[in-house]
Amino acid sequence: MRAFIAVSLAVATGTCTFAMAQGLSGSLPLAFLIAALAMALAGWDAWRRPAVVTDEAACSRGLKIVSALATVAALAQLARLTVFMVDASQVAYSTVPSSAWEVRHSCLTAYFVAGEAVGEGQDIFDPALYNAPDDTGAGAWCRPSGSSPCWPRPTLRRQGHWASFSLPSSS
Repeated sequence: MRAFIAVSLAVATGTCTFAMAQGLSGSLPLAFLIAALAMALAGWDAWRRPAVVTDEAACSRGLKIVSALATVAALAQLARLTVFMVDASQVAYSTVPSSAWEVRHSCLTAYFVAGEAVGEGQDIFDPALYNAPDDTGAGAWCRPSGSSPCWPRPTLRRQGHWASFSLPSSS
Protein backbone atom coordinates (compact mmCIF):
# COMPACT_ATOMS: atom_id res chain seq x y z
CA MET A 1 0.00 0.00 0.00
CA ARG A 2 2.89 2.35 0.78
CA ALA A 3 4.34 1.81 -2.69
CA PHE A 4 0.96 2.45 -4.37
CA ILE A 5 0.55 5.71 -2.46
CA ALA A 6 4.07 6.84 -3.37
CA VAL A 7 3.58 5.99 -7.04
CA SER A 8 0.15 7.71 -7.11
CA LEU A 9 1.56 10.89 -5.59
CA ALA A 10 4.48 10.76 -8.01
CA VAL A 11 2.18 10.40 -11.03
CA ALA A 12 -0.07 13.26 -9.87
CA THR A 13 2.96 15.47 -9.24
CA GLY A 14 4.47 14.62 -12.61
CA THR A 15 1.22 15.31 -14.45
CA CYS A 16 0.68 18.70 -12.82
CA THR A 17 4.34 19.65 -13.21
CA PHE A 18 4.22 18.72 -16.89
CA ALA A 19 1.30 21.09 -17.51
CA MET A 20 3.05 23.93 -15.65
CA ALA A 21 6.41 23.33 -17.35
CA GLN A 22 4.79 23.18 -20.81
CA GLY A 23 2.88 26.38 -20.14
CA LEU A 24 5.95 28.23 -18.90
CA SER A 25 8.53 26.90 -21.35
CA GLY A 26 6.50 26.07 -24.47
CA SER A 27 8.80 23.09 -25.02
CA LEU A 28 7.44 19.54 -24.84
CA PRO A 29 10.85 17.86 -24.34
CA LEU A 30 11.75 20.27 -21.54
CA ALA A 31 8.30 19.80 -19.96
CA PHE A 32 8.72 16.01 -20.03
CA LEU A 33 12.19 16.29 -18.48
CA ILE A 34 11.02 18.61 -15.70
CA ALA A 35 7.96 16.43 -15.06
CA ALA A 36 10.09 13.27 -14.91
CA LEU A 37 12.41 14.90 -12.38
CA ALA A 38 9.50 16.15 -10.27
CA MET A 39 7.86 12.74 -10.47
CA ALA A 40 11.03 10.96 -9.36
CA LEU A 41 11.61 13.38 -6.50
CA ALA A 42 7.99 13.22 -5.33
CA GLY A 43 7.91 9.43 -5.49
CA TRP A 44 11.21 9.09 -3.68
CA ASP A 45 10.16 11.56 -0.99
CA ALA A 46 6.74 9.94 -0.54
CA TRP A 47 8.41 6.54 -0.19
CA ARG A 48 11.16 7.74 2.15
CA ARG A 49 9.01 10.01 4.35
CA PRO A 50 5.31 9.17 4.09
CA ALA A 51 3.12 12.14 5.00
CA VAL A 52 0.69 9.82 6.76
CA VAL A 53 1.48 6.59 8.53
CA THR A 54 -0.77 3.91 7.09
CA ASP A 55 -1.95 0.80 8.88
CA GLU A 56 -2.85 -1.83 6.30
CA ALA A 57 -4.90 -3.75 8.84
CA ALA A 58 -7.15 -0.73 9.42
CA CYS A 59 -9.18 -1.26 6.25
CA SER A 60 -10.67 -4.20 4.44
CA ARG A 61 -9.34 -5.67 1.22
CA GLY A 62 -12.47 -4.44 -0.57
CA LEU A 63 -11.88 -0.85 0.55
CA LYS A 64 -8.27 -1.05 -0.65
CA ILE A 65 -9.43 -2.27 -4.06
CA VAL A 66 -12.12 0.42 -4.38
CA SER A 67 -9.63 3.09 -3.26
CA ALA A 68 -7.04 1.87 -5.74
CA LEU A 69 -9.56 1.88 -8.59
CA ALA A 70 -10.76 5.38 -7.68
CA THR A 71 -7.17 6.61 -7.53
CA VAL A 72 -6.35 5.14 -10.95
CA ALA A 73 -9.53 6.66 -12.40
CA ALA A 74 -8.72 10.08 -10.92
CA LEU A 75 -5.15 9.96 -12.26
CA ALA A 76 -6.42 8.93 -15.70
CA GLN A 77 -8.87 11.85 -15.72
CA LEU A 78 -6.11 14.23 -14.61
CA ALA A 79 -3.80 12.97 -17.38
CA ARG A 80 -6.59 13.30 -19.93
CA LEU A 81 -7.40 16.85 -18.88
CA THR A 82 -3.70 17.74 -18.92
CA VAL A 83 -3.59 16.96 -22.65
CA PHE A 84 -6.39 19.50 -23.18
CA MET A 85 -4.72 22.08 -20.90
CA VAL A 86 -1.48 21.84 -22.88
CA ASP A 87 -3.15 21.83 -26.31
CA ALA A 88 -6.64 23.34 -26.42
CA SER A 89 -7.18 21.97 -29.93
CA GLN A 90 -7.35 18.46 -28.40
CA VAL A 91 -11.02 18.84 -27.49
CA ALA A 92 -11.52 15.07 -27.13
CA TYR A 93 -9.45 15.22 -23.94
CA SER A 94 -11.52 17.93 -22.24
CA THR A 95 -13.72 17.10 -19.26
CA VAL A 96 -16.90 17.08 -21.34
CA PRO A 97 -15.87 16.88 -25.02
CA SER A 98 -19.45 16.84 -26.29
CA SER A 99 -20.26 20.21 -24.68
CA ALA A 100 -19.28 23.18 -26.82
CA TRP A 101 -19.79 25.43 -23.79
CA GLU A 102 -17.36 23.41 -21.62
CA VAL A 103 -14.78 23.38 -24.41
CA ARG A 104 -14.84 27.15 -25.13
CA HIS A 105 -15.68 28.69 -21.75
CA SER A 106 -12.95 29.88 -19.42
CA CYS A 107 -13.72 31.98 -16.36
CA LEU A 108 -10.04 31.77 -15.47
CA THR A 109 -9.28 33.76 -18.62
CA ALA A 110 -11.67 36.48 -17.50
CA TYR A 111 -10.09 36.68 -14.07
CA PHE A 112 -6.61 36.87 -15.60
CA VAL A 113 -7.67 39.66 -17.95
CA ALA A 114 -9.36 41.47 -15.04
CA GLY A 115 -6.21 41.18 -12.95
CA GLU A 116 -4.15 42.72 -15.74
CA ALA A 117 -6.73 45.50 -16.20
CA VAL A 118 -6.78 46.37 -12.49
CA GLY A 119 -3.02 46.87 -12.56
CA GLU A 120 -3.41 49.25 -15.48
CA GLY A 121 -6.30 51.17 -13.90
CA GLN A 122 -8.86 50.01 -16.49
CA ASP A 123 -12.53 49.31 -15.87
CA ILE A 124 -12.77 45.55 -15.35
CA PHE A 125 -16.47 45.57 -16.29
CA ASP A 126 -15.80 46.92 -19.80
CA PRO A 127 -16.95 44.13 -22.18
CA ALA A 128 -14.28 45.11 -24.71
CA LEU A 129 -11.58 43.76 -22.37
CA TYR A 130 -12.87 40.23 -22.84
CA ASN A 131 -12.96 40.17 -26.64
CA ALA A 132 -10.52 38.15 -28.71
CA PRO A 133 -8.24 40.36 -30.81
CA ASP A 134 -10.28 39.60 -33.96
CA ASP A 135 -13.69 39.73 -32.24
CA THR A 136 -15.94 42.77 -32.37
CA GLY A 137 -18.71 41.33 -30.16
CA ALA A 138 -19.17 42.32 -26.53
CA GLY A 139 -17.21 39.83 -24.49
CA ALA A 140 -17.69 36.94 -26.91
CA TRP A 141 -14.16 35.63 -26.39
CA CYS A 142 -14.98 34.54 -22.90
CA ARG A 143 -18.49 33.29 -23.46
CA PRO A 144 -20.30 31.04 -25.86
CA SER A 145 -22.93 32.84 -27.93
CA GLY A 146 -26.27 33.25 -26.23
CA SER A 147 -24.97 32.92 -22.68
CA SER A 148 -24.03 35.45 -20.09
CA PRO A 149 -20.43 36.62 -20.13
CA CYS A 150 -18.01 35.34 -17.54
CA TRP A 151 -16.91 38.75 -16.38
CA PRO A 152 -15.47 38.89 -12.89
CA ARG A 153 -18.11 38.97 -10.20
CA PRO A 154 -19.19 42.41 -8.99
CA THR A 155 -17.49 41.63 -5.68
CA LEU A 156 -14.13 42.32 -7.33
CA ARG A 157 -13.27 45.84 -6.25
CA ARG A 158 -10.29 48.00 -7.04
CA GLN A 159 -8.26 49.22 -4.10
CA GLY A 160 -5.27 51.19 -5.28
CA HIS A 161 -3.40 48.88 -7.63
CA TRP A 162 -4.56 45.69 -5.94
CA ALA A 163 -7.77 43.74 -6.33
CA SER A 164 -9.52 42.33 -3.29
CA PHE A 165 -11.87 39.43 -3.62
CA SER A 166 -14.80 38.90 -1.31
CA LEU A 167 -17.57 36.39 -1.19
CA PRO A 168 -21.06 37.69 -1.79
CA SER A 169 -23.19 37.94 1.33
CA SER A 170 -25.69 35.16 1.93
CA SER A 171 -28.59 37.55 2.51
